[in-house]
Amino acid sequence: MFLKQSRLKPYPMRRFEKTVTEEGVAKEGYVKEAETIRLELWPASSKLQSE
Repeated sequence: MFLKQSRLKPYPMRRFEKTVTEEGVAKEGYVKEAETIRLELWPASSKLQSE
């Protein structure tokens, strides 16, 4: 798939992680540092996109 560079915009993304504490309790959450990814977004208004 070809992505046109002029339509790509930077968006912050936080990764989801599961960690286990020293007491053995599992915690789930997002990391504090956000990575920047470049995406092309468009509204899901047509029948094809909303399926």
